[in-house]
Amino acid sequence: LVGMLIDALKSQGIFDEALIIVTSDHGISFLPGEKGRVATISNAGDLLHVPLFVKAPHQVEARTVSDVLRSVDFVPELLSYLNLEYPWAIDGRSRQGGPQVETIAVISRDAPLEVKVQDLISRTEKTIAFKEQHFATVGRSAVRTSGVLAHPGQRIDALTCKQSNSVVASLGGLVRFESVALAADRIPTRLSGRVSFKGELQGVAFVVNGIVAATSELGDAGQFDVMLPEELLVEGGNRIQILAQHPNGTCEQVSIADSV
Repeated sequence: LVGMLIDALKSQGIFDEALIIVTSDHGISFLPGEKGRVATISNAGDLLHVPLFVKAPHQVEARTVSDVLRSVDFVPELLSYLNLEYPWAIDGRSRQGGPQVETIAVISRDAPLEVKVQDLISRTEKTIAFKEQHFATVGRSAVRTSGVLAHPGQRIDALTCKQSNSVVASLGGLVRFESVALAADRIPTRLSGRVSFKGELQGVAFVVNGIVAATSELGDAGQFDVMLPEELLVEGGNRIQILAQHPNGTCEQVSIADSV
């Protein structure tokens, strides 16, 4: 959607003059025992930090700013890019409007919160450290694992994975990969579904046209939800395979059914 907007602005010759803002409303927390979308002191580091991308008028080079902005700061911050003055009182402040705040007030569904900025940063750093330890790839870090789960980008013909008789996966929308049009506004990249198995699995790898495209752990009921790199897709039909890895390092090719 963002790409379509940028293309439209460029086609009309107004991209350079445009002020473009992309952000989100809140994050989501996966901390055990914590609420996923309702802010608490414990999960604030997951929920309160959201991306904010700003393309200022006539901006040429990108830069990263680590200053803390609250949602009430968005309006004065954006007005500062346009060099506009406002005659009314406003709660927020731009980054040029004075020193950074030390405490953030949060209007939560359960009860209002006040979170210290340094505590928020500390909790966010703990979340990042957790992701680096548990996820396949986060930034420059990689999970310490082996087998097919450790080799995104590897060709499946270089792996020894027998066909499984006990592991079965159901995928939603598998038919979308049978007739991919690379020039279309949207192409399929999301895979979601469930893996049924007995015993224990270390994780699963998703293969697109013979190349390991993504890896994932499984939820308590065997569910998964991954995004595939679009550069592995080809025009027309695409072959999707799933490899299941056992704790002993052996792998199996999973039987797949389309759950539509």
